[in-house]
Amino acid sequence: MTPPFDPAAALAIGQDVAPGRSRIPIGMTAPDLGRWPFVGRSGELAALADLSEDQRTDTVLVSGPEGVGKSQLAEEYLALCDAQGCPGERIVARREKSAVPFGATAHLLPPDADPADPVSCFAHAARGLRAADGRRLVVVDDVHWLDPASAILLRQLLDAGVVRVVATARAGVRGGKPSDALVHAGEVSWLELSAFTERSVEEVLEAALGHHVGKGCVRYLFTVSGGNARALRERVRSALDRGQLVRRDGVWDLDRRRSGTLVFGPWQGVDAPGAGADVAGEPAAERTDTGLQEGAAVLALTEAGRLAEARALGHAAFERVVDGGPPDFRRWTAVLLGRLEWLAGRVLDARRWFTEALSGTGPAMDSGVRRIALGGAAACLAATGEAAAARAMLTRLGSTWHDPDSGLLPAAEEALGRAWSAAAEGRVAAARDSLVAAAARARVANHLASEAMLLTEAARLGGAREVLAAIDLNAGRSGSRLAAARQSFVHALASEDPQALIASGDGLRELGAAALAAEAYTAASSSLHASGRIREATSAAHLAAAVRASCQGLSTPLLGGAAPTQSLTVREREVARLAARGTTSKDIAAHLFLSPRTVDNHLQRVYQKLGVSSRQELQRLLEP
Repeated sequence: MTPPFDPAAALAIGQDVAPGRSRIPIGMTAPDLGRWPFVGRSGELAALADLSEDQRTDTVLVSGPEGVGKSQLAEEYLALCDAQGCPGERIVARREKSAVPFGATAHLLPPDADPADPVSCFAHAARGLRAADGRRLVVVDDVHWLDPASAILLRQLLDAGVVRVVATARAGVRGGKPSDALVHAGEVSWLELSAFTERSVEEVLEAALGHHVGKGCVRYLFTVSGGNARALRERVRSALDRGQLVRRDGVWDLDRRRSGTLVFGPWQGVDAPGAGADVAGEPAAERTDTGLQEGAAVLALTEAGRLAEARALGHAAFERVVDGGPPDFRRWTAVLLGRLEWLAGRVLDARRWFTEALSGTGPAMDSGVRRIALGGAAACLAATGEAAAARAMLTRLGSTWHDPDSGLLPAAEEALGRAWSAAAEGRVAAARDSLVAAAARARVANHLASEAMLLTEAARLGGAREVLAAIDLNAGRSGSRLAAARQSFVHALASEDPQALIASGDGLRELGAAALAAEAYTAASSSLHASGRIREATSAAHLAAAVRASCQGLSTPLLGGAAPTQSLTVREREVARLAARGTTSKDIAAHLFLSPRTVDNHLQRVYQKLGVSSRQELQRLLEP
């Protein structure tokens, strides 16, 4: 297992690459790739456990191409069993010992065991392996090289119910070997292990390298390795050694400043397209124009409150350029998706997109998009309790030149990170001041979307009354649906009117702006609770909890004031879900094998716990 990654420690390391020297970042040693992290295989591990622990199966054969990760999967399962108090044994079969009697299983026998006496050998092995609580797990690596005597011994132990076996073999090796006695005589289940998917390659790379890896780099390494675990490891090691995989701004990426062929080990070289090359027959200039139009469309859809459409368009646009489209467009698309997910409350997704926008940048390649991405990533870190990492991220902003407010978004949006970092450290007034000042800069540059966002952020940090006039002016000039929703949110916060807050939360929830919706419901719950309206406060608190469930660990000042809530039992939850869908008590009773009176009693307890009084209110709460 790899140790947990410490964002604060990693971000504190200088990330610039020393000219003409090793491409490993200054102050950082190369990642240890000797032991590839076990990630991206959770589904396969669960499947292996289910097959092996099935009493009807005595052997599970894990097969797949060479280097795909069969041995590591089996080892991980062995370690899992050991951690659960069920230690096992590992047998490694080797080609050079395949003709030696008991060459693979000698460690299971006493030194004076007589290979010519199989009965005695079986008795010795059975005594050593017999477990008090069931069959002992034995992992056999490369079962196709198992010597005949070892294969027969294991078969006898299987037949006696002493062991259960997990064996690995290369794909296609299912016959013609002495190991047939082991894998074909009993109850055998097969688990075919395939190559990593691109998403799994991304997980593995980030676990191995210790930080975010640019999606273009992931795509490239996935392509050249074919998703093979061993090939991927060797290509990463070679790329690090050759200075082709570098880390800047906390992001691992290919060094795109090096033109020509990127060589990954002795197996393969791939020509990297030059900056001005055509892709799919389309000139670079035309791709850039199309990209800017799509970026503007993502922003426009977001402001129109059509977040799902904006997300789909942004993902599709990014996918088209991830392999080698215009770098600026790729970064802007990532920033726009980061802003969108921040609004949606998916703070971890937002952080990934903001970090992705830093791919291929660095102090020497500074731009407005880099500043916004750094600020956005810092805000996400601060809003998930990683204040030290956020502060370290912001140190990069202080050392960069200031980009003018031009392009899709103004560099004033970097204030998002400064403000949330300050708020996380208790400097809330300073955080509000920086946001209000940044909003004024955005207004002067005629960036209405950015101004509205920054004003709303100031309101979230306690400055609602201060920004009322500015948000009204912005909403009047903008006329967008999201601007109107932001305006309602700020006014509701300023008035502390619980009904206005709930109405604002409903509107924001409909748009998909979960972060603001959860804060509106929480503020309403706090206000209602303070005025003694406990049932209504409980209902609003449950609304906040339901929306906040999608916010990926977001923690803000407004989210801390909800009224206490009571949890539903499993049965109450079942009854509540069915009732919210319009199912009658009689039908619920028939479905759950209860009496109608029992169903009604459950519903009354649900109403009391959730602070509602009817099925209609229950539907609003449980079926958004």
